[in-house]
Amino acid sequence: MTNIPMLAPAQEFDISGGNLALDFANTVSKRRSGMPEEHLHSCFDLIRWATQAGAISSTEANRIFDWVKKHPKAATKLLQRTIEIRETFYRIFSATATHQKPTRDDLGALSLALQNFYNQAELKWTGNGVVWAWIDKDDSLEKILWQVMRACVDLLMSDEAKRVRECEAETCAWLFMDHSKNQSRRWCDMQVCGNREKAKRFYKRNH
Repeated sequence: MTNIPMLAPAQEFDISGGNLALDFANTVSKRRSGMPEEHLHSCFDLIRWATQAGAISSTEANRIFDWVKKHPKAATKLLQRTIEIRETFYRIFSATATHQKPTRDDLGALSLALQNFYNQAELKWTGNGVVWAWIDKDDSLEKILWQVMRACVDLLMSDEAKRVRECEAETCAWLFMDHSKNQSRRWCDMQVCGNREKAKRFYKRNH
């Protein structure tokens, strides 16, 4: 069980993107509304998200939480950096979802970030084979960013990148993996955006 303080109200994240990198990009809501809603207001929000998304374990979350308490200034800078990289993720996958080419600046920023991170990783053998492992004795916030960076690159370089979609709801723009049979899914969540958009169309047709 995590010891992360539950500020009131504790943030509960919607993990519906189908991929860790997309769930990370979706920590902002209502991107098209002109008044987007940020969900990562603090380092603790980031730790909660990472735990809920399965990027880290509860044990790792507690260690990272302890690191944040000991290094508040460094943690704040890392949170800002994390949000900047998240926005790069979003722009790249948004372009992919709409069959556009990501900008050179965004790809360059992601490439530079990856170079810096791979300098702090090593190959390790596990029961399932060789994997990249993050070298971080103190378990800082960088461990979370490392996980989402790997997920981002793995998805971008796979055939699965063709299945990335952007929610068509009026204000949403969340990203998700489309695994429908004919790849025609339009909304991030049928029970939320899907029903809402259908209700709007029904209203317009009947008024």
